[in-house]
Amino acid sequence: MKDFWELSGFKSTKYNYITFHIIMTLIGYLFFQIYKNLEEGQAYTGRSLPVAAKNYKETKLKEVVVYTGQYFGIFPFLEFLKIYAECTLEVRQLLDPVLAKV
Repeated sequence: MKDFWELSGFKSTKYNYITFHIIMTLIGYLFFQIYKNLEEGQAYTGRSLPVAAKNYKETKLKEVVVYTGQYFGIFPFLEFLKIYAECTLEVRQLLDPVLAKV
């Protein structure tokens, strides 16, 4: 069971951490079982959670979060690039560190 659920790589020796990790793993398994019973999860029938997670490829588009003080904005990456292109050189230099993280 430790190898199947990849619990052997867990390094903590604290009882609360170990218990939490095992419970969250089991909850993930239960949610995966529920998902497989839905119409969109039928493609995963006969697969285990570790195999499905290993083969999962994220298809969601990247987003950029820009914040300063108490204000923030969440932009799809392409929209952020359009905004970036329309900014002055001074503003673009301030936004360069944000682009470096994407």
